[in-house]
Amino acid sequence: MFFNLTRTHAENYDFSLAYAHTLGGAGLFRLRSSVCYAAFIGSALPGVQVVNTVGRELLPRVRMQNSVSWSRGDWGAVLNHNYAGPHGDLNRGNRVEIDSYATLDVQVSREFRSRETPWLDRTRIALGVANVFDREPPLDLTNLGYRAGNVRRPVGRFFDVSLKKAF
Repeated sequence: MFFNLTRTHAENYDFSLAYAHTLGGAGLFRLRSSVCYAAFIGSALPGVQVVNTVGRELLPRVRMQNSVSWSRGDWGAVLNHNYAGPHGDLNRGNRVEIDSYATLDVQVSREFRSRETPWLDRTRIALGVANVFDREPPLDLTNLGYRAGNVRRPVGRFFDVSLKKAF
């Protein structure tokens, strides 16, 4: 049997904005922005003061995702901007700051709505490129050289194709 004796304190603020506007025959444009601001995250055993680790080990204070999308008839496109702010490294006494990291992703799609070719009706195909400029995450002096998962995505540029069929 195990007991979790630590206490945790977390204080985060999430902000989102969304706007959509149709420009006549040019189609529907959407702008979206989401920001997460971490004010305090920490945990400690009973009797020990909880220390704020935001801005230090694996915890950037600011993360952001922005997008611009367009749709017109069967066609659509989206441009995404992903950002993780800088953070320190407790393993080295927090004397080193790991740089911020940002990537751009794009996708173009077409949804077929065809009565003439029923096998294509309600089929969507999308082509995308993640990390368009092939940005590498900032170097982090760990065994791997980067922080996977929590903060950075150490994947270079990659292409994807998706096909969805609704029945």
